[in-house]
Amino acid sequence: MYQVRVGHPGQRRAGPFLPAGQVHRDHPPAIARDEGVPPGAFGPHLTALVALLHGRYRLSARECAALLGEVFGVPLALGTIPALCQQVSAALAAPYAEAATYVQGQAVANIRHYRH
Repeated sequence: MYQVRVGHPGQRRAGPFLPAGQVHRDHPPAIARDEGVPPGAFGPHLTALVALLHGRYRLSARECAALLGEVFGVPLALGTIPALCQQVSAALAAPYAEAATYVQGQAVANIRHYRH
């Protein structure tokens, strides 16, 4: 909620949900982003959670959107789910390639096989 101008430009009052005497700024403050955080409407934690739910736990886009809306109160359109997963895939492409190159260059690959 932002400040409501009443009367002349210098006179201001608080909105209906603010305590008396408390006012907000005329404009929202600029949102500072950490270095490396891609621009967009969703932060890195929500983006990673969507990728985890959709990729690892195999929830459908509809199930992901429903869970995030019901549990966290974050409404998402169905098309947002694959778009966020693509962002995560793009962000992980370089580290994945680097790890694959490193592993392929090793003389020994220690792999254990377990029987269930």
